[in-house]
Amino acid sequence: MVRCRGRGVSRTRHPSLTDQLVRWVDRTHQSRPTGVAHFDDVLDGESAAGAPANAGETRKRIVRAARLVFSERGYAGATFQEIAVRAGVSRPAINHYFPNKRALFRAVVDHTNELVVASGIERALSETSLLGRLSAFVAVAMHAGIETSSTAAFLVTNVVESRRHPELSKADNNAVEISKSFLHWAVNDTIERGEVSADIDIPALTEKLLALLCGVGFYAGYVRPPQNEPKRSACSSWCSRSVPQSAPAACSPRLLLARS
Repeated sequence: MVRCRGRGVSRTRHPSLTDQLVRWVDRTHQSRPTGVAHFDDVLDGESAAGAPANAGETRKRIVRAARLVFSERGYAGATFQEIAVRAGVSRPAINHYFPNKRALFRAVVDHTNELVVASGIERALSETSLLGRLSAFVAVAMHAGIETSSTAAFLVTNVVESRRHPELSKADNNAVEISKSFLHWAVNDTIERGEVSADIDIPALTEKLLALLCGVGFYAGYVRPPQNEPKRSACSSWCSRSVPQSAPAACSPRLLLARS
């Protein structure tokens, strides 16, 4: 059973879902800090000015501030001092929760992956078509960008910084690879259900869909004005221009692969 946001996704409903994805989504949600009902709590509203009321609130403020600073300054440019100022805590308070910058960065990675990737997969699994699944995943990513642009921006930052600093990357929590694995499964599931032709180039389609999702993350984090909230219908319309619709030959996946 994969449980996200208090809900569950049964393996009996998605028997072909890979064990890797099941374990990752389940582990990601189980890794929340004690006292944090959901990692959305890290982003939900600004705390009142002054010292945090408790340890859980302190940690939330540090992670929220770190996400902002890492997104703006990058890993090398971010300092505990600036994060402390943004969080409204003392610098030693950060060291109490996080022994070094790498540990804090990885904590932000875990939180952001849960907010966007794990939640996006869970939402997508409630849909049955490839278009519906992509629309649902995109809607989660865009909503995260609406709550705070640093959420989507950090996903981009993490990709860049993990290449600059390989020690930051964890093979079992790589958002790009996990998203790619999910897309590969979704395309195969679509073929098995007869939604698209079986002779589709699965790796090529998966890569293009991954590129689209990465583009959404960049747009949500760095380009789109924060007040412009996309409606679910708008997400579906966007996806429908890039993803083959159900069954008819006129919507052959070859058309998707030929588009730029």
